Amino acid sequence: MNKILRNASIISIATLITLSSILCISGCGTNDNSNSSNKSNNKITATEGFTIEQDDYAYQPYWQSWSNSICKTDDGYYIYKNNFLYYMDNNTNETIPLCNKVDCDHTGRDCNSYLNNDYTYSISSYNNNLYMFKRNESNDVMLIQYKSDGSGDYTELFKIGEYSKESDDISCWSIVFNNDKCYIYNYYPYNEQSKPVITEYSLDGKESKVVSLDGMVGENLTLASVKSYGNKIFYCLQAMIMDLDTKFAPADEYTGIFVYDINTHNTMQLFKGNNIRDFAVNEEDNTIYYFVTGEGLKMSSLNEPDKDASTILECSNTVDCTNISYDGDNLYMDNMFWSNLTGTSPTLWIFDNTGKEINNLDFSNYIGNPRPQYGDKDKLFIGTDIVVDKADIKSLTISDLNNIAKENGIE
Repeated sequence: MNKILRNASIISIATLITLSSILCISGCGTNDNSNSSNKSNNKITATEGFTIEQDDYAYQPYWQSWSNSICKTDDGYYIYKNNFLYYMDNNTNETIPLCNKVDCDHTGRDCNSYLNNDYTYSISSYNNNLYMFKRNESNDVMLIQYKSDGSGDYTELFKIGEYSKESDDISCWSIVFNNDKCYIYNYYPYNEQSKPVITEYSLDGKESKVVSLDGMVGENLTLASVKSYGNKIFYCLQAMIMDLDTKFAPADEYTGIFVYDINTHNTMQLFKGNNIRDFAVNEEDNTIYYFVTGEGLKMSSLNEPDKDASTILECSNTVDCTNISYDGDNLYMDNMFWSNLTGTSPTLWIFDNTGKEINNLDFSNYIGNPRPQYGDKDKLFIGTDIVVDKADIKSLTISDLNNIAKENGIE
């Protein structure tokens, strides 16, 4: 079992990711592009069944849809932690700072792997290219393509918004990819008048189109989860209670799931009226897994989403607000956000693709950062310091993780 992220120069102590990454309301700007831009004419249609067309496998929907600090390319994984960018080898799990400077000790701001606070701490990969958001000297938020050669160089692609001076970070911008296009959104607004917007861009930035959210009712709506599967973009909306003095934006109510077809530009709503927190799609079986607040974890066929629902795990005091991931083999669900709010035990549930529970990890006595980053079919990341080979996932225990954490310098 090869589970330790080894760093040749630095051993970082994992810290608990605070609620600020979840509750932040910064960086929301007007989508601005000087090239051709138009609004799609999609409409909300009645719920109906459909099949996912598996025509693009380069997207990576198994990561969390917000604040993800790990991504994968064909040659390995890239991990952003503590303002430094690292590369992890696929086979050995060895990690090294992404810096090609000779005699660099990889501890200071002059290291090529260092990223200052102008960068968002989320990193994405598509077709083996690395993408991030960065604020430039004009306070524009730019999509950049970051070079993986250790030089620290990047190419500015295009402007996606303006930096909000009400806060000091841009961490609420997020992106998904589909068929050589990217879909960019800000998942928390910074004022009560802000509206949820997803903008479709060509990767060169020459074409853009606003994915219309017309027909959706409610005040203070924001995007809760956006994921790409096949030829469709899935997302949830969330109603917020805004407190501009404290900049605290707790969730009030979630909507159903909406599905945008990138070919027809039409949108349909699944499970209308349900208070859905998160979801994941099994493309091979055309199945969707989703968590309904107050009810529990459910699964349904996309062919008949309203007629074929079954409950995998009922709601309880321990789990009422979750994050969900599906890696192609197994389904993962955690309650870390709910645990932070209520003090209940932080837990990771693991199910096979039929909904059968195969493991349950209670992180109450875990000494490291319990936040799962999820991962592909091969690796499960716990925080940014611990990685588990998924071949061992059924037998994994908290004792195993604590031993790994201690070996990695975490006490």
